[in-house]
Amino acid sequence: MNCPSVQELVIRAGALAERFAQRARASEAARRLSEDTVCELAESGLLRVLQPARYGGYEMDMLTFVRLVLEIARRDAASGWIYAIFGIHNW
Repeated sequence: MNCPSVQELVIRAGALAERFAQRARASEAARRLSEDTVCELAESGLLRVLQPARYGGYEMDMLTFVRLVLEIARRDAASGWIYAIFGIHNW
C-alpha cells in the first residue's frame, strides 16, 4: 500500500472540511452528519492514519492524527469530532 505523506493528508483533510462546512447547517438541523459526509470521510483514507500497517493502515503517530482532526474541526466542529471518534478506534 502506498502511504501518503502527512502534508498530502492535511491537504486532503482541508479539502474535505470545506465540503463538510457547506453541509454544517443542514447537519446541525438534522442532528447528524449527512451520509455524504460520512461516506467521503470513509473514502478519503483519513480513517487509516492510526491503523496498523499490517491491517492496511498508514500507522502514523498521534500528533499527525490530531493535526488532521484540527484541520477538519476548524471548518466544521461536528465533522472534526466525528472524525476523532471514528479514527481513534484504530489506535
